[in-house]
Amino acid sequence: MSYSLQELAYFFFPLLNVHSDFQDFVYANYRDIHDVKELAEKANMSLSTFTRRFKDTFNDTAQNWLTARRAESVLYDIVKTGLTFTEIAEKHEFSSSAYLTFFCKQHFGKTPATLRKNWKKGDIDIKS
Repeated sequence: MSYSLQELAYFFFPLLNVHSDFQDFVYANYRDIHDVKELAEKANMSLSTFTRRFKDTFNDTAQNWLTARRAESVLYDIVKTGLTFTEIAEKHEFSSSAYLTFFCKQHFGKTPATLRKNWKKGDIDIKS
């Protein structure tokens, strides 16, 4: 007896798509939290269970992944919006504009002003 591709897909989908609900949860909630512990609590998981599941699903630590998403969002606001650097620092809950500058130097190798200037010139060579 043989099964059609559609029947096999229907049968195996739940097994192969084990991370989908967890991924959906993370993508739906990561912008509203401040740290990994808060995201784990929102998922009703212990921190150790959450971090293990996160690593299995995203192949990265939750902290690294969240920091990368924050960096992407900060970079977007720097190069794509007219927000001042003070407004960007406040929006992303940095303690000061100076810490925004530190964060950008750490993640992109450039200050926010240099990132914005280079973007406008079409020079988007940034350290990721």
